[in-house]
Amino acid sequence: MPLLEDKSYIKKIDGLMWYLIRTMPRSENHADRFFSAYNIPHYLPKYNKHYINTVTAKNGKKYQYNRLSALVPMFPGYIFAALDLGGISETRRNRHIIQICLNQNYPEEKLISDLNTVQDFEFLARNNRIEVKQELKVGERVIITCGPFKGWEGIIERRADNNLVWIRVETIGFSMAMEIAAADCEIA
Repeated sequence: MPLLEDKSYIKKIDGLMWYLIRTMPRSENHADRFFSAYNIPHYLPKYNKHYINTVTAKNGKKYQYNRLSALVPMFPGYIFAALDLGGISETRRNRHIIQICLNQNYPEEKLISDLNTVQDFEFLARNNRIEVKQELKVGERVIITCGPFKGWEGIIERRADNNLVWIRVETIGFSMAMEIAAADCEIA
């Protein structure tokens, strides 16, 4: 488990710098265990992914059923860690890590701010259905006016029905979508 698993937000740590780290495919949990073993502050955002299977019966009818949800990384192939020079060299030697992305055009303060937004999504995903994808669909920009997401801006991705819309919010080069009541949104 990540060191940062309670509702405490990520902060700047003296002598360390937060980095985005690329992992081998499906190796985020290995990197998580590596950072835990070396007591390196890190953050692996996860959410409950809901699976729906479709089966075609012998008579040709299609049936859908829900499988158990699974806790999966929000950003496949990425983990975040606060490193110093020794931590960087130790991290580079790990076989599950591909690259430490340097913050040349993305200041650490912005990364920490975006990670705190991601943490909000992670905490809210425990009780709400949240979808995570890497692409951003073009639509109307809206501001959420009430509820736990009040003040957040996003783009309407699709309309679930007359009362609900899917809003996509972009952060850290990825986007996250959530189902919101249409009445709780206004055009920005």
